[in-house]
Order: sequence, then structure tokens, then C-alpha cells
Amino acid sequence: MVAGNSGAQYTCTAYYDDGSSADATNNTQWGETCGNASIDQHGHLTTSSSPSDETCDVRATYFEKNASYHIIIQKVVTKVELYEPQNLTATPLFDGSVELNWNRGENPSNVNYRIFQDADEIATTSDTHYIVTGLRELTHYCYEVAAFIGDNESSYSDEVCVTTACVHTAPYQFIRSTFCGDFQSSDSFSPIGEQEVFHENNTVVLWFGLKNVTTPITPKAEFFLPDGSLYSTQNWVEMNNPDRRDWIFQYSLMTVDEHGGCYSRSLKFQGQWTVKIYINNELVDTNHFTIQYDEIATTTYYKDLDGDGYSDGKTEIFCPEHQLTGYKLPKDLIATSGDCNDNNPNIHPGAVEICNGIDDNCDGQADDNEPPGPPIGLRLK
Repeated sequence: MVAGNSGAQYTCTAYYDDGSSADATNNTQWGETCGNASIDQHGHLTTSSSPSDETCDVRATYFEKNASYHIIIQKVVTKVELYEPQNLTATPLFDGSVELNWNRGENPSNVNYRIFQDADEIATTSDTHYIVTGLRELTHYCYEVAAFIGDNESSYSDEVCVTTACVHTAPYQFIRSTFCGDFQSSDSFSPIGEQEVFHENNTVVLWFGLKNVTTPITPKAEFFLPDGSLYSTQNWVEMNNPDRRDWIFQYSLMTVDEHGGCYSRSLKFQGQWTVKIYINNELVDTNHFTIQYDEIATTTYYKDLDGDGYSDGKTEIFCPEHQLTGYKLPKDLIATSGDCNDNNPNIHPGAVEICNGIDDNCDGQADDNEPPGPPIGLRLK
């Protein structure tokens, strides 16, 4: 057997009838049947690279005598230089496993990797990431990675160590929600300044907490006005930090306007609000707070959209300086009710009824002055 990209020396010995022998190497006619080799006149065989093992013969001819020698030329296996994987990281996950990530570096794309935990090989992979499972919680582990192709293996990566997470049956424990008058800087689970009723110049702050968190969480809070309509939604980004088990959430919703706000919309704020809290889109708590103005200077206005001086009786309450178009004080109206069409100034109580199929004077009858039709007879008296 001869390796590729190498050589071998062959000799030829002649034997005679008298029992003697002589070296005929340099006087022999040499030949070969190899596709990846050649032999010179002195019996030296030179091989080239072969993609696979090649079987062939070396032949010698001396004074019409022939001899052959069967050989195998081995394929050339090129040893690729491999490098240690780079930037190995180990991240503890909430379920107690560990996620490993690294870079291939200068290694070829067909490289594989051996993963070592505390110096023992635990797995092989062709990817540049791996999740180690079946670990003990709150336990320290160290990891290394080596690249390999066949029997060719790189040196180990830098070692990284990590402590696994504490695994709980429940993904989190929800701590009651409450409301306070300002932001609290402390992470204490006993909020300061709790209150249920908010007056002028009070800041409404939602507070709630989560303990023993073992899964990524995304909180959300929805705020509903006293009339049940949705006022606003607060979305928090996903919280994903296995090193932190307890979380405090605070959100400043609004500051109650001074003097009752004196805005038509602000008047809707007064009363009991509803707050719904979701964790990962699951409703976990419903709570309430109340906004109560100490004194609101408001006036009742009557709707008169067509400006005919008659209202249909519908009212709205506004602060005096924020009267809306289409609403009037009672002193500015002929009547505060009775208009049966507030979009037409020609229709209102006391209007002249004309023959048009419409109730012009709002008495409940259309065309009440119209004659019943042609007579069937006459009587004079």
C-alpha cells in the first residue's frame, strides 16, 4: 500500500539456473497500470493525489521475463486546520435549562461541535447553539465547546459558567393592585399613600406587583371611564430576566384637573373608574378607583341645532366658558322643549301648517288644515 502524494522504490532481482541471483533494477524495463502514479527507469514510483483508494500493478521486464507487483494507492486525506469556537455564552432559562450560543469563527461551514459540561462531553451538534436540559435548579455548571471534522478536532473554547434558575410550578404570583397618589421609588410590596378617591391636583397612579416570576411576562392595563367606555391602555414591554424574581409596576394615569377641569370631557371623569390588569393577555385582576370633584361650576344648556329658538328637550352640562355650538341657555330660547325636528328651522311649535305631508307645527298631525277632498254634495242654509 502506497500513500497518495508520496513515492516508493521497487527493485528487480534476476535468478539463474546455477542458483545465483543479481540485482537487475537499473537494467529492467519498468511500467505501471496506475492512473495516479508513474515509475521511472530505476524503479522509483511517484504517486499523486487520489480522491479514493486506487488498485493497480507495478510491472518489470528483463530479458523477456516479466514480473508484476500488486499495489494500492491510498486516497489523500487533507487535514483541515480547525480553530476554537468564539464568544461562547451560557444563559439560564426560566425552565431550569441553559442556552449555549457561540460563533463559528474561521472554521469551515461543514464543521461540527462537541459540547462539554464540567469537562465531560454531553452532546454534539452542527449548529452554533444548543439548549442543555435535565439540570438541577440553582446549580453551578461550566461549559466549553470544540470544533471537529472526523478525527480532526480544535482546541476548546473559553470556559463559561452559569447558575441555573429556580423553577416554580406557577409562572408568577400576582400581588394585589392598588392606587396611590404619586410614584413610589421603593420596590417594597407595601405601597405608600394608598387611596381610592382622588380629588383636584391628585395624581392617579396604578400599582401592582409580581413575585416568584419564572417565565417571560408582558403586563397590560386597561382603564375604563365611569360610563364604561375605554379611556386608555398601558402596555409594558416583555420582562425577560431570569435573575430577577420580583417586579413592581407603576403607571401614572393622569392628574385630576383643578376646579373640576371645566371641560365637557373632564366631567365624564367624575365617578368610579374600572381598571383591568392582564399578564400575557390573561385577565388577572379587576380594580376600581373614584375621581370626585369637590365643586363643579356648571350650567345646563338646551340643544337648538337649527337655531329656531325651540329645543327638542335634550340637554348637556358644560362649564360656562366651554359652551358648544348648537346649545343655548333657557333665557335665549322661546321654548326648552317641543321641537319635533331640530334640523329644520321652519319646523317647530307654532309654525304655520302647510300642505306638504309634514308636521310643521309639531302637534302630531301632518297637514291638519287640509280639506278632506272633493264634496259629494252641497247644502245651503
